[in-house]
Amino acid sequence: MNTINTIHDRNQGNWLRKICVYYSVPNAYSLDIAEGCPLACIYCILQTYLSHNSIRVFVNFSEQLESIHGTISSHKDNLFISTGILADSLLINSIFPYIDGIMYLAKKNPHALFELRSKIADTSAVPRNKMNLENVIMSWSMNPQYLIDQTEGGVASMEERVKAAVRVCASGYNVGFHLDPIIYYPHWQIDYTELLEYIFGTVPRKHIKYISLGTLRFPGTFKELLLTRYRHHWIFKDEFIPIYKDTYSYLRTTRKTIYRTLITVLKEIYHFTGKILIMESDSAFDKLLL
Repeated sequence: MNTINTIHDRNQGNWLRKICVYYSVPNAYSLDIAEGCPLACIYCILQTYLSHNSIRVFVNFSEQLESIHGTISSHKDNLFISTGILADSLLINSIFPYIDGIMYLAKKNPHALFELRSKIADTSAVPRNKMNLENVIMSWSMNPQYLIDQTEGGVASMEERVKAAVRVCASGYNVGFHLDPIIYYPHWQIDYTELLEYIFGTVPRKHIKYISLGTLRFPGTFKELLLTRYRHHWIFKDEFIPIYKDTYSYLRTTRKTIYRTLITVLKEIYHFTGKILIMESDSAFDKLLL
């Protein structure tokens, strides 16, 4: 992992930011306790979204818990709140322990699900879920090891992430997995099927609450970076088309094939009864789940 340059700052604005993540999860929010990531994933759009190369940690999070609680409690609908949109949740917690604050918010807001999303395996600073709160989920972004080696830097291996999930399950947490971004290549189906086989053969199934599926996609602003930094990398050699607003991804038929294949594996081979989420804004893709 690269040397981490950390900036301690105070958030003077809104802590919760509405995000469009899944069509089936309309009330999704990012709880930005920090922003920035030293991990070197070549497909990461934070490369164009953030104007600095440091991790900016908002150290007044604990002071603002009551204010944040007030904002969350004012929403009557069920909420999905992630701390892993602008930063790696576990990496941030190793620098600035904040998970106790999340537990406090989760206890006071049972209508909200709090997600801590990561690509690292260091769970040493994660406190035990003594209250057995069902609405605090530890999640990991996952790819086959072949793709981790090809596209991700400074991250934990596939095996290390899954074993980290096993550890937090033993500490009282439920977990989720994000197969995102799913990258299309000749042996993708074999590799992703083996990834799911390893997850379901290692992690206690009762603790796996959701699995999300999302194909490789990026905003138009990322295209400039592709031309200058990654123009020769094979994962960007496929055809990418506008799919909504200013977002590009694979052809619709390719995306449907990927989702349909992995949904079949989840349902028919592993009889997964948790939530399957598709990272598309088009409601037609949710029909693949029926």
